[in-house]
Amino acid sequence: MKRKNVGLFLSNMKDAFDQAIYRGACVGSEEADVNLFVFPGRYLKGQYADPERTRTDYQYNTVFSYARKANIDVLLVLSGTIGTVISEEEKRTFLRDYEGIPTILVADRLDGYPSIAFDNKSGLRRGIEELIEKKGCRHIGMVSGPMTNEDALERLQVYREVLAAHDMETADSMVVYGNFSEFCEEQVRDLLDRNPELDAVVFANDQMALGGYEVFRERGLIVGRDIMVLGFDDSPAAGHISPGLSSVRADAEELGRLSVHFALKHLKKYSITAETVGTTLVRRESTGDIVNGMPDPAAVEAMSAEWKEDPEKTVQLLMEQHYSKELETFAGASFLSDSRTFISDFLACLFDGKEPDEEKNTYLCDGVINDMVKRGADTRLIYTLIDRLRDIMLARGKDEKLGEFLYHSVMHLGLSLAHVKQQHDEDADFVQWMSNSIARDMLSYGPGNDKTYWSVCDKLVRLGFSAAFLYSLEEPFVNQDALVWHGFKVPEEFLLKSFFNDPSDILLVPEDKQKVSGDEIFDNRFMDEERRYTMILSLIHINDEQLGYLLCELAQNRVKDLPAITAQLCAAMKIMRMLNETQKYLPGDDADEYGMRSSKLDELTGVYNRRGFKEFAEALIRDPIHMGQMAILVYADLDNLKQINERLGHSEGDFALRSAANILSDSLRGTDVVARIGGDEFMALALVRDGTKGSQLKSRIRSVLEQFNDNSRKDFFVEISVCCVELICDESVNLDHYMNMIDEKLAEEKKKKRSDVMRVQ
Repeated sequence: MKRKNVGLFLSNMKDAFDQAIYRGACVGSEEADVNLFVFPGRYLKGQYADPERTRTDYQYNTVFSYARKANIDVLLVLSGTIGTVISEEEKRTFLRDYEGIPTILVADRLDGYPSIAFDNKSGLRRGIEELIEKKGCRHIGMVSGPMTNEDALERLQVYREVLAAHDMETADSMVVYGNFSEFCEEQVRDLLDRNPELDAVVFANDQMALGGYEVFRERGLIVGRDIMVLGFDDSPAAGHISPGLSSVRADAEELGRLSVHFALKHLKKYSITAETVGTTLVRRESTGDIVNGMPDPAAVEAMSAEWKEDPEKTVQLLMEQHYSKELETFAGASFLSDSRTFISDFLACLFDGKEPDEEKNTYLCDGVINDMVKRGADTRLIYTLIDRLRDIMLARGKDEKLGEFLYHSVMHLGLSLAHVKQQHDEDADFVQWMSNSIARDMLSYGPGNDKTYWSVCDKLVRLGFSAAFLYSLEEPFVNQDALVWHGFKVPEEFLLKSFFNDPSDILLVPEDKQKVSGDEIFDNRFMDEERRYTMILSLIHINDEQLGYLLCELAQNRVKDLPAITAQLCAAMKIMRMLNETQKYLPGDDADEYGMRSSKLDELTGVYNRRGFKEFAEALIRDPIHMGQMAILVYADLDNLKQINERLGHSEGDFALRSAANILSDSLRGTDVVARIGGDEFMALALVRDGTKGSQLKSRIRSVLEQFNDNSRKDFFVEISVCCVELICDESVNLDHYMNMIDEKLAEEKKKKRSDVMRVQ
């Protein structure tokens, strides 16, 4: 039976709430074994701070018009965010564009449409009541969301109802209206100016509370002491910000997960027309709450007795107290398993006198931090857990060994976190190199060569994408101007240039099979029917011109990189189109000149050949503008090419050669010269402006190579021996002399190569 296709309309995926909905929908679609196709737009009729710079941002919303009855079985619309600034009637106008597709509203309600949304009342009511009854607050203001948003209206209603029930003022002057983003400082300043006696502020979501924190600091108000603050959503930022933000836990990931299941129920004609997801109050320092209080000694003794009787139950209770949300959201995550082991080992030391195991503890700390960061969990949780365990220890009596054990744990967690941050920074550099090389590599093939699209897919594989379909248009499609906000016209026919369902198998599509209709976007002949997809549709456009689109599947931690990658692709495809247009009108002599240029390129790798290298490298060295400038000549040799060819076939050998060329190109600037000068030999010339030494450049190449092998799914390593020689640019430089000198140095370098090219299985 063919899988169902679920569509999901989101606004900007940089938004924390939309990200969480996306993550939850990914889980839900996997559980339900359905395909998920994500349409990330912006805000309908959105107004931006810089109208000139964002003049064509409306183009992002044209992505919604690609959802059709022919390719989407059921549609989830996060109208609570994409429709933040439009009226109820305007929402209906927008939704009418999708009549014929069963449509579910997410985080919003509208008569006549099935919906799944939060219960905005119970958790928020509890939070405001505690501000009044437990904290003694008598002057409570509110930063509401826009009045076009159903959630904002409900939360404002709860605020007014609770204050009225306690005979407190609910004047209009005590409410201001933000736009659900952190850019609400002016509204918060206005609220404080009009109500200087405020002792608490309720925010309709956490993002606006973050903006409020900035204003409170600006006014010298200490959150949690001078003014109490309550948010809504319990976003990751609520736990990370200092002081911690008390918030109503509205689990957006759970809402996203359940929305997929709700949509499938609706398809089966269940009678459910609306469903709510519960909310709870999470207390933190912003409302004067102490997150981890000191436990009572008697309670610790009771815990000791329970430990003797049932250790697993004791550990589970502590896990439930500390990781209540995470046990549901990250079920099966290794950081939960490692934390459980950490608690168990600690209690065994405390109650049974077992000796702390420092070596095992180090391993656990590394595992917890790495998995927390990978999954986007709040790393503060592990630190507050150790605080809790320390309090349990102190309530029973000071234990120097255990105290030292916990101290070392905190220290090692800090080191682990620093190491993860370093890896993150290195990964960000790698992503930047890869993204920047997209345009360069596309241009290296020259106009009219579809291998340019293959080179893009090759970069996407190296960036960790698991599937991608790259489409172009025969002619740029110019859309309407920014005044149009729905019912966009979109192209009816595309050219599928290159794709991969498996990262090890990138394919170019033959010219006679490239045409794909708009109804086939998510069901073209090259998609694997046995495979389940979770894919994002990213438009490729420059200003008013649409050039194509990228339909891709990538790991959740890579989604943040997609805008930068797409931006590079937009620029590259625009330049390629301009070159193609120019090529059409080249006179005969110019066409011959272009043919001469092509003869200086290596056909397999797309970099220069020996002839091209000598010509362009010598031109750089002898250019008067470079006189006296240092340059680095790089000689690289692909190791074990013969072994790869003999054991795995020449197609894999070709892959290794192309990869070696890409690795060298990614390590250098676009203005440097890279060439394949022989069967497995490469050479490059890099002009140096920042004092870089040959050893540093060699180290950079090794780093890119390691990243490549870490991300590669091939059964073999791509290994490159590299050596460098520094020279000073001058018209008298004999390039052949340096090439011979570096050839001798490489022989020593190759002694260090790996003996067996295959990975250990």
